[in-house]
Amino acid sequence: QLQKAKEEGRSLHYEGNLGKEIRSWAKSQSFKKFKETYLKEDKAKFQLSGIVIVITGTLILFFLRAILAQEFVVNFSVDAIVGAIALVFFYRNMKLKIQLIKSYTPVRDYLYMDIASFVMCILLKMWLPPAFDVSIIVLVIAYYVQRRKFENFLKTV
Repeated sequence: QLQKAKEEGRSLHYEGNLGKEIRSWAKSQSFKKFKETYLKEDKAKFQLSGIVIVITGTLILFFLRAILAQEFVVNFSVDAIVGAIALVFFYRNMKLKIQLIKSYTPVRDYLYMDIASFVMCILLKMWLPPAFDVSIIVLVIAYYVQRRKFENFLKTV
């Protein structure tokens, strides 16, 4: 409010102790409820974006494998459309996940785990025969590890 008043050219003065006022807010019951609700919403966003990242990441990896092997499910056009849509959803959910993590903790560890899991999936897809697909297992394990880490961090907040 002080910032808004300054921008509008008004003069607004607070006579009390602002630090004491803010500490009393943190102890109030309504603030605790708001904080709990906010943390639950962020946890749900993280879980949903993680699940969508696993699904769309798997679709992208299937498409990349199809391009390399030149064995498409329907034909190249249909597979390319599905791969492009999956890439868009993947990008949007990865962006949401990174923004969410940035609001609480550094992103570096989470980003390294995502990159490592996708590199591992690509290497396993090239190394193993097409009948064995472990990419979804690797992505799900990475998702659960990240989710557990994020939930533990939210408990400390």
